[in-house]
Amino acid sequence: MLAAYVRNGRIQEARQLFDSRTGWDAISWNALMAGYVQWGQMVEAQEMFNRMPQRDVVSWNTMVSGYARRGDMMEARRFFDAAPVRDVFTWTTVVSGYAQNGMLEEARRVFDAMPEKNAMSWNAMMAAYVQRRMMEEAKPRRSCLMPCPSGMWLHGTQC
Repeated sequence: MLAAYVRNGRIQEARQLFDSRTGWDAISWNALMAGYVQWGQMVEAQEMFNRMPQRDVVSWNTMVSGYARRGDMMEARRFFDAAPVRDVFTWTTVVSGYAQNGMLEEARRVFDAMPEKNAMSWNAMMAAYVQRRMMEEAKPRRSCLMPCPSGMWLHGTQC
């Protein structure tokens, strides 16, 4: 029920339901926190995050993503740096956040430091260059092509 309220933008009702009970699991905490992020209510999302009895990678990613989307890269980076576990989504969110806020050099530094990259992270970096009309940088080079499974196609050539 909580997730349905959040999905339909009925955040106040979701919060009332949440506050009416105790013993919510991390999934429920994350759902309400993500709802606040989705609707641009970062103060409330931060409050939920601070009150969470136990945080998981989704909790941290939600906060990093929320601050990055609203352009507050200092706060997004603070959460990124404090996260006990960073997955490829966490890293890619920071890369995209820097890129979308015109901080391409910092986006590239984070991208280069990523311990693991996937199609989403490569696309984020290439899209950043394309948006800035840096077409040469956006072109993949043989030495840095993203590995792909056999049978997949990448830029018109088979991997």
